[in-house]
Amino acid sequence: MKLIKTAIRRPITTLMVFIGICIFGFLSFFLLPFDLMPKIEPPIITIVTMWPGSSAIDVETKITKTIENSLGVVNNLKEISSKSRENVSIINCSFNFNSDLAEVSNEIRDKLELIKEKLPTDSKKPVIFKFDTSMLPIAIYGITSNLAFQNLYEIVDDNIALPIKRLDGIGAVQLIGGKKRQININLIKEKLIQYNVSIDEVEYALKENNISLPSGNIVIKDKEYMIRVVGEYKILDEIKNSVIKKIGETPIYLRDIANIKDGFKEEVRKVEIDDSFAVLLFIQKKSGYNTVDVIKNVKKEIDKVKYFLPKNIKISTLMDSSEFIDKAVKNLLKTILWAIFFVSIVTFIFLKNIRCSLLILISIPISVMAVFSFIYLMGWNLNTIVLSAIAISIGMVIDNSVVVMDSIFKNIGKDKTLKESAFLGAKQIGLAIFASTLTTIVIFFPLLFSKGVVGVMFKQLGGVITITLLFSLLSALMFLPMLASRFFKKDIKKNSFFKGMEDGYLSLLKSVLNNKKKSFLFILFFLILSFFLIPFIGSEFFPEEDSGDLSITVELPVGTPLAKTEKVCRRVKDVIFEVANKKYIKHSYWRCGDIDSTMGVSMDRKYGNNIGTIGAKLVKKEKRRESTKDIGRKVGDIIKRWPEVVKLEVDANNPLSRVVFGKTIPISIEILGYDLKKTEQIANKIKKIAKNVKGAKDVTISKEKGKPELVIKIDRERASYLGLDLFNISKTLRTFFYGKKVSSIKNRERDKEIFIKLKSDQRKSLEDIKNVEVENRNKCRIRLDNFMKIEEKEGTLEIKRKDQKRFINVDVDIYKRSQGEVLSDIKKKINKEVLIPRDVSIKFSGMIKEQKEAFKTLFLMLILGIVLVYMVMAGQFESLKDPFIIMFSLPFAFIGVIILLALTNTHLSVIALIGVLMLVGIAVNNAIVIVDSINKLKKDKKDLKEAIIEASVSRLRPVLITTITTICGMIPLLLGRKEGTEMWKPFAIAVIGGLSFSTFVTLILIPLLYSVFYKVRLKRGELWKKH
Repeated sequence: MKLIKTAIRRPITTLMVFIGICIFGFLSFFLLPFDLMPKIEPPIITIVTMWPGSSAIDVETKITKTIENSLGVVNNLKEISSKSRENVSIINCSFNFNSDLAEVSNEIRDKLELIKEKLPTDSKKPVIFKFDTSMLPIAIYGITSNLAFQNLYEIVDDNIALPIKRLDGIGAVQLIGGKKRQININLIKEKLIQYNVSIDEVEYALKENNISLPSGNIVIKDKEYMIRVVGEYKILDEIKNSVIKKIGETPIYLRDIANIKDGFKEEVRKVEIDDSFAVLLFIQKKSGYNTVDVIKNVKKEIDKVKYFLPKNIKISTLMDSSEFIDKAVKNLLKTILWAIFFVSIVTFIFLKNIRCSLLILISIPISVMAVFSFIYLMGWNLNTIVLSAIAISIGMVIDNSVVVMDSIFKNIGKDKTLKESAFLGAKQIGLAIFASTLTTIVIFFPLLFSKGVVGVMFKQLGGVITITLLFSLLSALMFLPMLASRFFKKDIKKNSFFKGMEDGYLSLLKSVLNNKKKSFLFILFFLILSFFLIPFIGSEFFPEEDSGDLSITVELPVGTPLAKTEKVCRRVKDVIFEVANKKYIKHSYWRCGDIDSTMGVSMDRKYGNNIGTIGAKLVKKEKRRESTKDIGRKVGDIIKRWPEVVKLEVDANNPLSRVVFGKTIPISIEILGYDLKKTEQIANKIKKIAKNVKGAKDVTISKEKGKPELVIKIDRERASYLGLDLFNISKTLRTFFYGKKVSSIKNRERDKEIFIKLKSDQRKSLEDIKNVEVENRNKCRIRLDNFMKIEEKEGTLEIKRKDQKRFINVDVDIYKRSQGEVLSDIKKKINKEVLIPRDVSIKFSGMIKEQKEAFKTLFLMLILGIVLVYMVMAGQFESLKDPFIIMFSLPFAFIGVIILLALTNTHLSVIALIGVLMLVGIAVNNAIVIVDSINKLKKDKKDLKEAIIEASVSRLRPVLITTITTICGMIPLLLGRKEGTEMWKPFAIAVIGGLSFSTFVTLILIPLLYSVFYKVRLKRGELWKKH
């Protein structure tokens, strides 16, 4: 115990050390970047390949399978899944959590480079996405106008997006919605025939007449010149006057065979915000930058550019994560302050001495400042997980100081100086509090090395609590004895109220020790009775957070035109306003149509002309009567009765969860098998079963009704005879009906595409297809209907694959029932009612899969924690029996958790299990202190029963104070209803329930067990001596 002696002998040195800790922590706090969450990098890499104008079958065959086959040998690959849709292939590669994603990305890039020749020539280059939380938009703005600004997209891009991109810390700025300009060349079929002009000739002329090239250097009279040919298009008339070919001496201009217009791309997507058509502005920051500071600079820039915008343009803030971060941080700081307040009040009530209370409370700022220093040195940010960890540990921080203070208090007035009393008090209890602190630390230590979702989310939680407890121990063994030796008074009065409690406990303890059998039977009966509550406790992955974000996705029949989907989106928005009450809605939006960016596709959003997403941002939950989930459910119940709505998805989750956990479907049942008809039949049976399960809502099948297709069947023999090949036939049709970018024209800082296709009124009937003429090898033009037939079929809209097998999934949402209960009922009915063929398999995924893996990890950590705690105590006591006695307090801690979860109707979640994990470390602390005191009294030759009673009664006050202060530290988390705090309610319930019950039982059971175990040992010793 040299540490204690040195601290008391050198008070100035001790004071400087702890002031230094506080100063460094204070400076670290202001240097730390603020963010909502720790940087989370899910081990998933997505490869998106766009192939415009292609069918799902073609995408699967020519792109998805080719890429999947090449990626099968990538290191640490855990699972590969894919979606093949019209125009796009999306492949998700899942890896182990210890994988180096930068290295994996490079390996994937190399594999893709090797197969690029096997991919279709007109498909776009595969794009690799590696997600982390820094890729989340930190802000979303909606730019609207009450006038029909055709060039709204350009106004936003030039005047708002461009200045924001130049700001420090901005990673990317993306625009969605609005009309994008392009040069539209609408070919006139009759003119092409009249002048005998082919598509290839038009394409070649436009490319070759729009070029600028350096042509070398020349020296003239000792002066060197660079030669450059400038021939790029500058104005529309230059394009119109491009010569396509000559007939004799007569030039054929582009204007002779086409209508040329500086217009817009064909509108495939519509966005509306607050009843006005809009452009959405998504802002992402660079990794490592302070979110709050970056958004502050963005807001300043927006305030500047507003003066240069047309008056009718309005900028609305749809999402500002700095506001949520600011609120969450402030709410958690308030929670911490309330925890400190409650702890201070309890400490004073029990000690009835302001000086003693203040000396104990000093450990709180020391520990908190040490944590800020630790976070800064680790390179972490100040986020809700870190602040929650500080709030959680406030009640535990003073535990060591309370026990040391009580020990010092008992040594005062025994013919010793204050220095001697302080030293002896800290020394007597030093090993016990070291062991009790170590038992809590070893519980959180495995969190630092855990993988999966648990490791991603709670690594920082374990680190922060570990550092907090270590510095609270340091403060209790160094700073507190030093201060006590200087500022204590020798005439500290006893607390009469506590004397009465000690007397009551003494009589109860004597009664229990005198009636051991009855006491054991009563405790055992209560233990067995409590287990009957377990079936009433449901399970879930994470508790739901009400962030006020409501999103409803509706799917109409495949083939529904964009205009009709737009009308349905407006109707859904009206229903939301009616159900939620307009005054509770801050902003509303809707969007429908296709996605034209690889980023949007990679985020696994649903898209198509028949799909619309309608959303609303509600006011804070304390300002409205109903939760977002309840409002969304009411809206969903109305919409699902509409005959035109085929599928419905209601999402009231925090948008962040989609990036952290992927798709937020609670239960997804995957039916794997190559035969889609067979898997679809099984999926329909499972859908019917799930619909009848209590708590299951919005049950949908991923296999959608096919999109109407016109399949062109070529007579190969006839086409070959006519001098035609399939490539040229397909290319001609594609250019006429889908269109093709053939070149571009420079327009300020952006390129304007030159796009050719047939006139819109010549792309409306079967005859328009049949009348298309294709040029053969002899430059003769031949109509399609000479060598082809057209059949109308239903084409596959989407093909899903997992580990290179096709699958269909049945998605199930949950409402007012736990995920575990709903899944259990579905599994039972599937096993009874569905016959699964050998070539078909069923897997369960979604949030329930993540829950299962997280629970498995936490239960393993729980077992490991119990073993580590036992090992620590065995080392401290140099005994196998004492730790065994102490471990009996754990079952009753778990019973307390079960009782309070059942009484509060709270589900067992990852957050609750983290609380249970922490209980393993803190529930034994009181028992450690009691057993340590009994052992010391036994060494003083005291009678066993007398030692048990004296030790238990003498430790009653520190046990009660540490328990109540820990519980009081949890009360603000329990009662928290605001941003950043509500997620931790199950944690607080678990700790309060477990600690309350285990403390009560510990004060009775541990003395009782000690007396039984050691009485048997004494009797055996006496018998051995007799023989």
